[in-house]
Amino acid sequence: LPQAPGDANDWFVNLQLEGATAVWAGVEAVVHLQQALKPEQKECLLGVAQASYHGAKTTALGQPALPRWPGAPRTTGQVAYPVPDSDDPKACEEYLEKFSTFLRDNPQVGVFLFEPQWGSSRLGRTWPPALLREVISRCHAASRLVLCDEVMCGLGRHGHGSLFLSTAWDLRPDAVTFGKSMASGTFPLSGVLVLHGGKTLLEHGTKILQSHTYAGSSALAYLTAIEILTEVPRWFNRAAALGRVVREILGPCQHE
Repeated sequence: LPQAPGDANDWFVNLQLEGATAVWAGVEAVVHLQQALKPEQKECLLGVAQASYHGAKTTALGQPALPRWPGAPRTTGQVAYPVPDSDDPKACEEYLEKFSTFLRDNPQVGVFLFEPQWGSSRLGRTWPPALLREVISRCHAASRLVLCDEVMCGLGRHGHGSLFLSTAWDLRPDAVTFGKSMASGTFPLSGVLVLHGGKTLLEHGTKILQSHTYAGSSALAYLTAIEILTEVPRWFNRAAALGRVVREILGPCQHE
């Protein structure tokens, strides 16, 4: 599991059916945790990237949010934070200043949602690892919680020798989502790992509402997921090798 603050045995899992509901479940759990940790904060909104995709833009989280039908209200509670434009060191320094300003000017945002590797919203680009690590550190220093959405890049597909980029890059989020290949695609299965706070939520009598659909998941899905988690580490080197091939072929095109 990715490292998290506090008791290493204080984590829990919420299983879902597909990626978008896993993100919703993660947000619900982390917002509940933030409210338990900071009861004086009456409003807890969600920070999402200006360009992000966590499911269908009409019903899921992400920016820009779209109405479910013409004239319908958009998903509320999301506040868009800026995204980095470059991995150039000077650009990263400028971005950190911009993000710190966003943190200061938006105290109502209690939880941040990050994609270590963007999906279709930014053509599979990754955050500069050191930059994202620092951004998350600044979130925690400001008493904000962090959810990393790894439905796209998790379970070893990133080629960095671990199940999650959060582990490989030492990001230390408070929760991380997973999906897609969890049950090989044969059985629908996704979820969120909340890496600490289980005892806090129990002490506050908090009920996680978004857990009904897959709370009684099929035994076949569970058994398949166990086999996937056993098998995937054997393919870490293969994923890394293919990443090197892709960089060799497409690397010259990245600045064109």
